[in-house]
Amino acid sequence: MKGKRTIMRIGVLSIVALLVLVGFAGMPASACCKWNTKTPLMAGQNIEVGYVFVVHDTENFYITYKITDCNWYITETHVALSTDGPDYIPTTGSGSPMLGHFPIKGEHDYVKEVTYTVPFNSDKIGDEEGDGFTFGESICIAAHAVVKKKNCAGEVIQEETAWGKGPGEFAKSWAMYFCYKPCEFKVPELPTGPVGFYVKIGADSYFDTTITSGGGTLPDGPTYEGWCVDIQNTINTNKPYTGTLSLPDFTDCNWNKVNWIINNKPSPVDKEVVQAAIWYYTQSIDPDESPNTLSPAQETAAWNLINAASNKCWFRPASGDMVAVILTPPDGVQLTIIEIDP
Repeated sequence: MKGKRTIMRIGVLSIVALLVLVGFAGMPASACCKWNTKTPLMAGQNIEVGYVFVVHDTENFYITYKITDCNWYITETHVALSTDGPDYIPTTGSGSPMLGHFPIKGEHDYVKEVTYTVPFNSDKIGDEEGDGFTFGESICIAAHAVVKKKNCAGEVIQEETAWGKGPGEFAKSWAMYFCYKPCEFKVPELPTGPVGFYVKIGADSYFDTTITSGGGTLPDGPTYEGWCVDIQNTINTNKPYTGTLSLPDFTDCNWNKVNWIINNKPSPVDKEVVQAAIWYYTQSIDPDESPNTLSPAQETAAWNLINAASNKCWFRPASGDMVAVILTPPDGVQLTIIEIDP
């Protein structure tokens, strides 16, 4: 029950490399929702220089351009978004895209990566009602870039227009757009003020955490299954504490894997196995280094769970799933999570 207070070791931009390539919906967008979409970044129509990756959480879209060809660089980007079809992407009367009217744009000094954060309620998202994006709608994205190629001496030897590849094409132009229908995931409404709590050793969880005060908006309380995410500090059982509740960062790969783990525990549940898998993703600790001694069979089971979660970077709790909620205690007390069904 000891370890680092710092939890995550993989940032939002580095985790993109861990994701598997997923297909994207055509126009109109597929009725099946998706947690993210990724499409090649095509320069000069037929040169694949990188990709455009889009992911969302409960409030924002995150649109990332990534150059994977070592000789190419980004110098300009233009992005337009439109709900339920491309009708609100700025175009000329003949249907060609009007880059000067794209609401999201930037100039860049020969960079390899650019990310834009676009709130769902942003006026930069084109839609009929003027209220931005809401779950249940599809979103179409035109992602343009100017890319330049350098030689070994650092001289620019080629410049091209690039687009995120899509099945959608604009009239009289090779410019493209792509669409997907974002999946909605559920999160609980958390109290904004402090909560009182205490923990006990759990039967099928590392802790049973009881909220004693301040948890009025929480469902299904007052006792929740809990887990340790901090092995450097300690926490006493049956001792009253005061803390705050918060949601994890849903753009963080490791937190999403933890959420997947708590929703996919082996049956019957072995809490030591589940806890070891959680520590692996929150504290970088292998099962054989667990503070709690595991049997060879438990170590194997923990590795199986860890490996099963390894490609779940973009897992999101959906209806019926549990959500890991962070319970931050006073300094020097162990950081924990509790499972809540929103």
